Amino acid sequence: MEKFVESLFGTKIFASPFLVGVVLGLICKVAIGGQTGNILLVVMTAAGALAGFILLKVIRKRMSYSDFDAKVSASPDIDEAVKIKD
Repeated sequence: MEKFVESLFGTKIFASPFLVGVVLGLICKVAIGGQTGNILLVVMTAAGALAGFILLKVIRKRMSYSDFDAKVSASPDIDEAVKIKD
């Protein structure tokens, strides 16, 4: 079960740069069109996938994917506000 959860967090981390690459590629395809637009779409998508894999490797060397997600999603401002109220 733990490996399944880690794979979900890994997919979430990979998806961010990959989707940015796809969106940028689609924008280039629509703006430029033709053969050049298609090539840029493929290149941008591949660059996004490569960036996603590199990000996964860098994060994995430092911590687990779930720890990274918890660190990124944490809201220290709210934690401080709750401590002040108590």
